[in-house]
Amino acid sequence: MASATIDLCEPTALLSQLRTGYGEILPTNCRREVERELARLEAALQHIDEAEAALAATAEASTEQAIEQSASDEAARTLETLTCVGRETAVVLAREVLCRDFRDRRSIAAFAGLTPSPYSSGRLQQEQGVSKAGNAIVRARLAQLAWRWVRFQNGSAITEWFVARTNGNSKRSRRVAIIAVARKPLVALWRYATQGLVPTGAKLRPMVV
Repeated sequence: MASATIDLCEPTALLSQLRTGYGEILPTNCRREVERELARLEAALQHIDEAEAALAATAEASTEQAIEQSASDEAARTLETLTCVGRETAVVLAREVLCRDFRDRRSIAAFAGLTPSPYSSGRLQQEQGVSKAGNAIVRARLAQLAWRWVRFQNGSAITEWFVARTNGNSKRSRRVAIIAVARKPLVALWRYATQGLVPTGAKLRPMVV
């Protein structure tokens, strides 16, 4: 007798055509047990597919993260070539700032919370300090960097601006002006890391041969 064609994609059709060794249809209890086993197998295969998809997504995300990490490390190494920019500061700026796209210097200053806050009352319009609405970690690092910059980058245009602005002023005036200094190196370092433009008058660390 010719064997019937069985569609393996339809377990129910498959079971209905199965016969015992005596040529009889499968007993009801036996058939139900086989159906339960097939259901468990189908669930297991579905879980395997989901696990493989999750692993593939994780691998893809890890690859993207590795690429971003490599770019951040390269940017940090670039910043470290400048005198007074330490490893920790370079890493924070690379991972928190330089990994993002900014339209212009104002947008990058706004991200760090270093843009002036306007004040308006009637005809009186003035600026009342920085907004402090941005990244506090970056802002704290830049404040520390600003003091180091005016000390060790004494021939740079940024330091010359600070000295001219605060010459003969009180310590409080110097503390206020240092915030503006913090904004200037941030923009200068962004240009240096992304465009290769060394800040005017800035000193680079000597290359180790």
